[in-house]
Amino acid sequence: TPMASVRITLDELRRDYAGDDELDQPLALLSGQVMRMQAVLERLGDSARARGDKAGPSIDAPAWLVRTLEHWGVMGPQVRVRLEVAKDVAENGPLLADDPALEAVLIVLLNNAAQASPDSVTLRARLSGQTLCLEVVDCGGGMEIGKTEGWGVGLELARAALKRMGGALEIDTSEAGGVNARVILPLSVTKAA
Repeated sequence: TPMASVRITLDELRRDYAGDDELDQPLALLSGQVMRMQAVLERLGDSARARGDKAGPSIDAPAWLVRTLEHWGVMGPQVRVRLEVAKDVAENGPLLADDPALEAVLIVLLNNAAQASPDSVTLRARLSGQTLCLEVVDCGGGMEIGKTEGWGVGLELARAALKRMGGALEIDTSEAGGVNARVILPLSVTKAA
């Protein structure tokens, strides 16, 4: 596949230029980005295969958030994430379809937040009207609103997956000056408890 070809070429370049102070870090960064894109594409493929009869049973939002953080924590065990579940979600939370694409969206947002602010990432869940709102908040350097350079293909894939679910992704500045990535899902999609 094209992605495998890029990965193999990067691996060869890293071997050929091992020890080159100018190229070592950029090649390592490119390799990491290719691995992230490949993981996102695999998750989206899993999602497509999980549709219909193969889709998993629904799971309540708090349990799904804990499970997703556990899965993600394997990739970033050094990053500290604080989970804040609002009382309305904890007590009356919606059920989420066990859709790998939704987990992939949250993982993309957690990865971006962890890169910007590994010591302080917060994941919040709350109900807002007829929507479930999930926020990934970091304390990094922030970004210019409306500009997503550096967020890469993962962010665009996340937007596309959420649009397919009838949801949306909003990005703005957090209260701490970092980024607040907000996933909004209509309760009609999440299946209210």
